[in-house]
Amino acid sequence: MSFVVRERKKSKITSGLSTSLTTSYAGTLINTGVTLFNDDSNDYLITHLDSLVIRLTSVSTATSVDIFLSSDSSGDKLLTPIASSVVINPGKTTATKGNVFAKADLILGDVCDTTDEDGLGRVYLWIKTNAGTATLSEVIFCFKQ
Repeated sequence: MSFVVRERKKSKITSGLSTSLTTSYAGTLINTGVTLFNDDSNDYLITHLDSLVIRLTSVSTATSVDIFLSSDSSGDKLLTPIASSVVINPGKTTATKGNVFAKADLILGDVCDTTDEDGLGRVYLWIKTNAGTATLSEVIFCFKQ
């Protein structure tokens, strides 16, 4: 098996989420939108996940989050280090909406061992608030070449 560098991938937006967040970690399965294997040769396809943009709604007293990615539903096989105290940036007109920006710097393909029925890589996003509550509504995976 070999590795093949792929062309630049557009950002993958996963919207319509409604995961309730508290001061305990909540895991959400996210489809990366990245095909991990080349159907013809079974080669790994390399894609660089640069960063995450996380959209929150119903933010109540939370000012930051801790986040990480894992390849398993238990959160034991970490793909990224835990990013602690990542600031929730409030919306300009709606204070209960927030945005979180986090660096991922992860090569998908050599670490994602979970795929869906279409061969697209899946990861778990783990997130908790520092206080209060919020709702996870959207995750954007930003890729780089």
